[in-house]
Amino acid sequence: MVTTIGRIFIFFISIACICPSLLYGQTLIKGEIIDSLQQPIPHAQILLRQTKDSGIVAFTQSDSLGSYVLKVRDTGQFMLFFKALSYETKHLPLTISRDTLIRRDATLRSNPIVFDEIVVRSQGPIRVNGDTVAYKADDFTYGDEMAVEDLLQRLPGIEVEDDGTIKFGGKEVEKVMVENADLFGKGYSMITKNLGAGLIDEIQALQHYSDNPELKGLEHSDKVALNLELKEEVKTSLLGNATVGYNSSNDYEARLALIAMGKKVQQYSFLNTNSLGYDPLGKIDHYLYSERPGTEPLSTFDLDLHPILNLNQSSPGLRDSRVRFNNSSLASYNIIFNPSDLLEFKLLSFATFEKDRFNREGIYTYDTNEEPVVNREEKSLTERIKNGFSRIQVSYKPTDNSHLKYDGLLFGKKGDSRSTLTFNDRESSELLDNSRREMEHYLDFTSRINEKNALLLSGRYQYKQQSEKLSARPFLPKEVFGNGSPSFDADQRNETDLWLFNLQAKTITRMASNFTVEVKAGTEFLDAALKTDLLMPPHISSHNILDEGYTNNNDLGYENIYIGLKSRYNFGSGSIFGAADINRLAYNTTDYLDVDNDDTILKYIEPRLGLKWEINKKNTMQITYLYNATATSFFELSSNYLFLGDRTFSRGVGIFGVFRGHNYLFNYTLGDWIDHFFVNATVLYNQKKESLSVNSIITPEYRLLRKQQGGFEDLLHFSLSTDLYLKALRNNLKGKLGYSSTHSKTNEINGENYLFYSHFLKPGFELRSVFDGVFNYIVGGSWKYHRNSSVVRHSNIDLTQFLDLYFDLSDTIELQLLAERYRLGGREKGNNHYFLDGIAHYELSKNKWKIKFEMRNLLNNHQFEQYELTDVGTESTFHKIVSRYFLAGVHYRF
Repeated sequence: MVTTIGRIFIFFISIACICPSLLYGQTLIKGEIIDSLQQPIPHAQILLRQTKDSGIVAFTQSDSLGSYVLKVRDTGQFMLFFKALSYETKHLPLTISRDTLIRRDATLRSNPIVFDEIVVRSQGPIRVNGDTVAYKADDFTYGDEMAVEDLLQRLPGIEVEDDGTIKFGGKEVEKVMVENADLFGKGYSMITKNLGAGLIDEIQALQHYSDNPELKGLEHSDKVALNLELKEEVKTSLLGNATVGYNSSNDYEARLALIAMGKKVQQYSFLNTNSLGYDPLGKIDHYLYSERPGTEPLSTFDLDLHPILNLNQSSPGLRDSRVRFNNSSLASYNIIFNPSDLLEFKLLSFATFEKDRFNREGIYTYDTNEEPVVNREEKSLTERIKNGFSRIQVSYKPTDNSHLKYDGLLFGKKGDSRSTLTFNDRESSELLDNSRREMEHYLDFTSRINEKNALLLSGRYQYKQQSEKLSARPFLPKEVFGNGSPSFDADQRNETDLWLFNLQAKTITRMASNFTVEVKAGTEFLDAALKTDLLMPPHISSHNILDEGYTNNNDLGYENIYIGLKSRYNFGSGSIFGAADINRLAYNTTDYLDVDNDDTILKYIEPRLGLKWEINKKNTMQITYLYNATATSFFELSSNYLFLGDRTFSRGVGIFGVFRGHNYLFNYTLGDWIDHFFVNATVLYNQKKESLSVNSIITPEYRLLRKQQGGFEDLLHFSLSTDLYLKALRNNLKGKLGYSSTHSKTNEINGENYLFYSHFLKPGFELRSVFDGVFNYIVGGSWKYHRNSSVVRHSNIDLTQFLDLYFDLSDTIELQLLAERYRLGGREKGNNHYFLDGIAHYELSKNKWKIKFEMRNLLNNHQFEQYELTDVGTESTFHKIVSRYFLAGVHYRF
């Protein structure tokens, strides 16, 4: 194993080292920046350009003493600019030859400037400049942060969810850039999970971010992006980090991140392989479905290709490193190439391999109008998944006020799952093979016609294909064909294909300084096909007691022609905005009998109104109303049953339809980043008077689920997040509160109709110290209350608490003690689980070599119980826990 990992490391390092952009020498430009009173000017910007108006070749900032060091690889004639707030900009001509040391000092004259709506303030480690909030990384670290993701979790106002999704001020981050270069889009987990935290100097949160420079001053954006500024000492041709580790259970980890920074070429290479439960990639959908400006597909139809069959349906309540038995590998190579100022080329590519092993026991209770159905199950599952992904982006600027972009991707997935099942003392095995392919081509053209007008043209083509085969040996729910049915084997086969073509034109016009109008028009063509079949012995299929059968051959085709109008009016400290999309949807469906129905035309309008009011610099509220449309999902078009595994059959509604709903949103923010106090509160109410409900037939041997019309649904959701810096205590307090309530008609169980009520409440907090001494801590917890009411009422309480202690014993030694307590509901009281971990870091060479020792699960827990509520009963599942182990590893930064 070590030999294989070593070879892979050498291979990736060799790739980076042979790149020509890494072979250049360096010129150092040093100097001091002072004012007319001979006082140093800190945080001044030093920029190197080839000409006055050309792009930036190199950039740095002066330190607290006004000194700066600028590293340059290029030679020739340049202009060196010195900029600082409230000072006049100064520039000097500069000639650079190979490998020289140049000194240039500058004296800047005072020139107080008033910026419209721009306030620059700084207090300690947080700096605010207009819409940018900047964090100094070293002021928020405890020393244990390995990846950027670990660092981001320490920052006030930033949340990192379990799947790697990042939020700033309650808003999901659109992208994470490195030195203002964007390559990964929504797939930023590639950076945050693999790049070392020790390389980062500053994290910048960019509010109201727009990635289309031609629309500056026209487009209103509420998006948020992050930019990672690297430390000056690592801004060399080659930088990165490497980690290797091995534990007493023969598990391992090996990570390598290489970044090559050049004037025209930036390269990112990542290698990650581990069996410690760590996910190096994040959500695959973030790489596939990054938002592309200008193309807005039909919002009523779900275009994602979701798996129909899934043998692994469990989601343990502990973090992955506690319960995941895996072998995960990632290899990725990515590049940004700028052959000229007019042309940019990007490549994002990766390949992954995942092998997971699961063992669980479960007691599943289904409420019926008679006696509840109780099933016992033991399951052992091995799942293998291979992913391959490549994405090419090309951007060309034919003029200064326009650009042309192409974005194309290819994705392939192949998986297989093998499970051994004991169900109520009956044994069976299930084998699932699945594959998935996706291809997309996207083209858009943006032209800034003049100061007040812009034109956007875009087109997109998509193809998606999915194939699934599930084999049951033997077929356990044979009683569905009669109690006297003999044992037999069966196969469920599913094929899904989807084609999409979209064209759209959009104009943006600023009618007045405070009034903007957008008009769009487009057409969208879709063709989707679903084929399913349950293959059984002939003598079994002839005794089918379900009249509807088990074969589906459905096809949906539609053409949607739409126009939309959107406007925004700014008044004083607020704005009013409204939009309306008018749709003419002509669709045609074909069922399994090859009955081709006539085209049906739907016409509907989706209006939206909103108000945003900035009461003052610390108080903002927003109110939005939307009357939206939601279509029947593709898999709900099935008119016959599908076998889903786990003794469950499901059938769709068999027709295409659009359901309308009212959505009300209220958001309020209070606070200011510099004052270290921020509150974000959101209330969402969704009302659907028409939706699909579920008709369930539940027996001890099988479940039949059938979608039907005639349902309704009301959803109320409230969330509150707070960030408060307690200056006197030098502590940062984060609080979260979530509440949701659902009222719907979703259940008809064994012929009886039931209303479904669900209430969910989850408060939580985290208190983090920021002491300068040898000791720091993080303490927190969450409390989750869940209550469901349908046939009967069930309630459940989960409790999570943790205490992390950090000891900075010297400049080279750090110790951590991590304690956790879980009470995950359970059928009996006292279902408590305690965990204790110990971690030690020893720095061999400052900012270079670090040795780590980890002791995980010191109390040696082996199993935990998770109790959950469903809309038809309860589930009590026992999961296996990763046993106690000791790990030694080494981390290197270069």
